Amino acid sequence: MDKQASRIGNLTEREKNMVLDTPLHTLQKTEKYDLPMRHLGIAVLLFILEHMYQNTKECTEEAIREFLRDYIEEQFEVVYSEDVLSELTKHILFAHLMNNGAPHKEKIWNNEKKRGEVFEFHLVLIDEFKVKGSVYFKLSDECIDMLYKTKELYGELRTSIRALFFRQQVEKGVFEGALQELKEMLVDVYNERQEIIRLKKTIQKNTLKTFQSGEIEKRIERINERFERKQEVFSDMLDFIEDTRKHKEEEELGEKAETVQLMIGKMKRGLEGIIRDHEALFGDKLDLQTYMSNALESLVMESFGVRFNLEKELFHPSTSEEIDTDTLISILDPLFDFKHPKRFHPGEIFEPQAVRKKRKQDEDGNQFGELDTEWADYLDRIDEERSVIRIDRYAAYLETLLMPLTQKEEVTMEEIIHTGELDEEDIVGADSFLPLVIYFHQLGETELVRSHEAISTMVDEIPKAIMKTADKDVFGQLGGFVVEEGEGTITLQNGFTLSNFKIKRRDRNGRI
Repeated sequence: MDKQASRIGNLTEREKNMVLDTPLHTLQKTEKYDLPMRHLGIAVLLFILEHMYQNTKECTEEAIREFLRDYIEEQFEVVYSEDVLSELTKHILFAHLMNNGAPHKEKIWNNEKKRGEVFEFHLVLIDEFKVKGSVYFKLSDECIDMLYKTKELYGELRTSIRALFFRQQVEKGVFEGALQELKEMLVDVYNERQEIIRLKKTIQKNTLKTFQSGEIEKRIERINERFERKQEVFSDMLDFIEDTRKHKEEEELGEKAETVQLMIGKMKRGLEGIIRDHEALFGDKLDLQTYMSNALESLVMESFGVRFNLEKELFHPSTSEEIDTDTLISILDPLFDFKHPKRFHPGEIFEPQAVRKKRKQDEDGNQFGELDTEWADYLDRIDEERSVIRIDRYAAYLETLLMPLTQKEEVTMEEIIHTGELDEEDIVGADSFLPLVIYFHQLGETELVRSHEAISTMVDEIPKAIMKTADKDVFGQLGGFVVEEGEGTITLQNGFTLSNFKIKRRDRNGRI
């Protein structure tokens, strides 16, 4: 490396980190909506992140649209129609954050190789298709790293992100990295305790100024929110460790299994220690609130005793001067409680008796209401019928996607759309053709499994749709397919832009 370049090191990775927010700056240039679009883009990313670290995996387009509707109404006091809101959501999510399924591309300079490079990255990915048939979204690793470096995330959501990294390390089998994440979480708990101590000293120095600024209530509120959030995160991590232990018992054998179980036990003990230290913060938090209340009470009593004399300020004026009854009542009313305590009336024994719903108890003594089996069966039938409808729709989309491959080696999205078999709602709807194509693009090579070739019963709807399509005689020689990034884009009549994906066939002999 040259002399000057060696002084600043390899800038390639740093430049990659710097260009990750380019799609957000491009989004900001949107002039169609009188809104801070970059701000809304970041809000959507954090909303998806919230679902990821809580491991709910239920972040759908509908959930994002509802979040944007409520957030825009709260922040900007603007109410959009459902059509405009749906268009806005697609503009932010698909057109900019997802780049219509294609990777974002930015030119960077490699100062070690002394040449330009094209850096490709994703911000939002399709997670998977669940049984309910919706499309679920997640953030890419690059996007999580980018958000981790922001101020808010570093201060407020650091533990949640560490939990996400911890989960990824365990899934990859990098247990030493997972233990390191636990050590850093322990430091976070220590910093939380130091913040409580600093807040107590702030109150002690100047009680009146602290309460007048209102900052004390905000900081205590943030402490409470973080405490509850971390409790949920730690509980989820403990459940994840236990699930991993059971899974590894069935998967690993021999000496390696013993090593893995030792590492899992070490992680569990480390996490339990963190939980104990974190729960101790609850006592510190109560002490802080008690100290704050006592300080405020002392301040009020001191001011009241010095500046307000009950006899001179109240009794003497009320007897020496004419004060109307309403004014006197308003002064004395807070000092007396005129509410009469409740009394039992014998006549109530003749009133109809309210019968409580019969409840059962489980082995641990927890009560629960009886389950209406007929209603549960009805709901199961409804879910099954809807699942069949979705499988048929996915199979129809797959047939449209694969039919050209029975005649030629590859086909583009533009050619498929020009056949006229799909309308625009079929292409860009919530669980429609385009999300299905993007899903297969992220999946890589997809094998067409026939029903007689399946080694286990299919549960998810997409595999069932693949099997249903593959069983047709017309696809007898088709072994699979792969969706690749094509050249250029396609613009629909409604203005929606999508990548011109290329679909290639794979024969049953394995040739692409």
